[in-house]
Amino acid sequence: MAGLAGTGHVPLRPGPGFGVHDGAGAGSADGGVPPNNGQSVSGGRAWSRANPASSTDEDWYVHLFSPGQPDWNWHNPAVGAYFDGVMRFWFDNGVDGLRIDVAHALFKAEGLPDSPSTGGVVEGLRSNPQVSDQGEVHEDYRCWRALAETYEPHRLLVSGVNLEPARAARYTRADEMQQAFAFAFVKLGWDPAAWAEAGNELEAVRQMHGATPTWALENHDIVRSQTRFGGGKVGALRSRAALVALLGLPRPGLPLPGAGAQPARG
Repeated sequence: MAGLAGTGHVPLRPGPGFGVHDGAGAGSADGGVPPNNGQSVSGGRAWSRANPASSTDEDWYVHLFSPGQPDWNWHNPAVGAYFDGVMRFWFDNGVDGLRIDVAHALFKAEGLPDSPSTGGVVEGLRSNPQVSDQGEVHEDYRCWRALAETYEPHRLLVSGVNLEPARAARYTRADEMQQAFAFAFVKLGWDPAAWAEAGNELEAVRQMHGATPTWALENHDIVRSQTRFGGGKVGALRSRAALVALLGLPRPGLPLPGAGAQPARG
């Protein structure tokens, strides 16, 4: 699908792996309207015409992010089998583990119903429960965990699940992924009480499900900690202090500094 990158105006060939659907109002000159009101996290609608130059092709494809990234149809067993092969390829070539980004948004609700919110880009996929945290996804992760444990040493699966801690922790049950990024800190300002509350909540769900979180202050999708903590020299000093605190947390877990977050001189 390399030809789709950037524009979304290259014809998309329908296939079992991708979610291609007839538009509502099929039969009109422009292919009707998208199958539902879903919004892309990247902005705008989550649907593009599969062949916008055609006056007869009324298919649309769904993309929760860029039009150059058509979503896979995870309800098709062939997709899961394909990704089993992808994982085996990397494990066979010696990688120690994989990060599963946006791990809560593989499956979409059957029938592709409308989102209850049409403007929910700011909160990302949390604003549309029809395209995230579907129950079917957990069986895939159980299969992936079983596959990862056929290797010695066992391979590590780390999930990126931007959900509330209690729901995110379900992705790290004993037979699913070993760890999940703890996103509770990435939007916090310089607020000790909020830090303590987030840490206590993460510790509570750890005790419930048993998996240790990965502690992170920031990632590439959000405002960096130096800015969040006041900007300028003050923000820089606070950012370094926060990182040192994160690395020294007595709680179980793995601290993961974001690229560029290492303590700097100056």
